Amino acid sequence: MKILQDKKYFKQLWDSPEKFWIFKNSTTCSISNRACWIVEDVIKKSNIPNIYMLDVHQQSDLKMYIADFLWIQHESPQLICIQNKEILWHTSHGNITHERIQNH
Repeated sequence: MKILQDKKYFKQLWDSPEKFWIFKNSTTCSISNRACWIVEDVIKKSNIPNIYMLDVHQQSDLKMYIADFLWIQHESPQLICIQNKEILWHTSHGNITHERIQNH
């Protein structure tokens, strides 16, 4: 999983026509840890290349910038799928499952 670290890189992803995912992760939360395991497992099994992790503690300004930019309330864990400047899908907490990720 790649790391999303700044606004400039987020804007480059946003402007790209390729599908990408943002996974907001809290390293101090057991629910986030479980969701992270699921996302990493999906990457291994399904070869989804463009999933970017945002550590909500280390990147608190960026997490809120993205929430405001996308008009999606920040949650952690949270998974957002974007393509062509459009939010295709987003979910959080226990709704981050293998099946839901693979279906989007």
